[in-house]
Amino acid sequence: SSSSSSSSRVYLQALIKIHPIWREPRFWEQAIHEAYAREIERCPKAKLTHRWCTDDEQAEAAELQSKILFGILMSYQHNMRGFGVDAETTTRIIVQLCASFNMSGEQTQTLVTLAKSALPASPK
Repeated sequence: SSSSSSSSRVYLQALIKIHPIWREPRFWEQAIHEAYAREIERCPKAKLTHRWCTDDEQAEAAELQSKILFGILMSYQHNMRGFGVDAETTTRIIVQLCASFNMSGEQTQTLVTLAKSALPASPK
């Protein structure tokens, strides 16, 4: 019956969540950098930061880069917490990346608040 099959369902995340890589900050930092690079590559206007581009093109590119990074960090902070990374580590990674990419204080604070308020991953 369908009720007995649904009660025995095991989700992949539950099986892989116990792997220690999910608690390694370097893994998450690398994953975020790679996701950001992929998104920038997919968005030609976000790459118009060369000195021969107009000031408007450069400003638009910087704005797009900021929005792309913000979206990626929103997603990854949620994933980090879901895979058992504690709020302190998640916050530290977010703050470091926001600083290195010159994110606004408001954007950084939004991400930090979300990371701190996210529920920790449920025990295995």
